[in-house]
Amino acid sequence: MTSKTTAPPRRRTTLLVPGLALAAVVAAGIFFVNRDRAAEPAVLRAGSAAHQVEVHLAEPRTGQLDLELTVAATGGDTAGITGVSVEAAMPSMGHATSELPGTAVGSGRYRFHGELFPMTGQWDLTVHVASVGGPDQITLPVTVTR
Repeated sequence: MTSKTTAPPRRRTTLLVPGLALAAVVAAGIFFVNRDRAAEPAVLRAGSAAHQVEVHLAEPRTGQLDLELTVAATGGDTAGITGVSVEAAMPSMGHATSELPGTAVGSGRYRFHGELFPMTGQWDLTVHVASVGGPDQITLPVTVTR
């Protein structure tokens, strides 16, 4: 009696290995293309009885960042505003950052540079407004994902 030995099918292996390699290359490409992509700019608006603010964050992220905001009295007047500063707090973790003073760049417009968000998560950004009518503060929620 002679027995016939058949070789295992190689077709599956032949197609599986290149297919997995191609999937790995595509996944790596998607990761590297998207890892440095900036988040969408954030525009936050809030107000109190005395003032309205609009905050522009190029990207709500950790590390050093630039922020610009506009502030006006509820009626729209900016003449009585004498200074603005911002600070951030993460109540869920008990974190807070130092206050950053703003640099006036126009009527009611201020710029800030520094580290506000040392880690990702939900933060409260507090805008402190100094004005002839007295101090005011407005808090805005910010989600930092990167």
